[in-house]
Amino acid sequence: MDRHLNELEANEVLAGNVSPEVASHLAACALCRSSRDEMEHLLRALTAEADHLSEKPDAFWLAQQRQISSRILPPRRRYFAPRYAWAAVAAILIVGIAFLLKPGTPPKVPAPVAIAAENDQQLMIDVEQTLNSDVAPPLEPAQVLVQAMTQTSSNHPATVSKETRNEN
Repeated sequence: MDRHLNELEANEVLAGNVSPEVASHLAACALCRSSRDEMEHLLRALTAEADHLSEKPDAFWLAQQRQISSRILPPRRRYFAPRYAWAAVAAILIVGIAFLLKPGTPPKVPAPVAIAAENDQQLMIDVEQTLNSDVAPPLEPAQVLVQAMTQTSSNHPATVSKETRNEN
């Protein structure tokens, strides 16, 4: 190496990161070695001074802690939960009273659904009457079904009436 160490290389030497080229230069150059030794001495002196200044009695640190604590504002106690609880209770009461005082119509009861098996025969009779009345042209294709049902019911004996089926 033809030149002396620059600032970056000197810092690397102080940090303990020495490349082989820099190590050989330090072995050969007395000026760079003395500069390194002077900087190491300075760092040791600064470390010792900092350690000496930081050594304080426990009373000092307690006083520091009290002073810092006095500057910090105490946390405010928040009473949000009771406010929200009362607001929720009031809202529930208002809604409950509104429902109680609201005039309304009585609920509609749905009409009972007839049993499909009992109404099949009546449905077929209604369809046949509609087809015979020539009132509903869209139902003309169902006329074939009605005729087939009429023929099968005439071939079989009379159907059992509703009253005889329910006798016990």
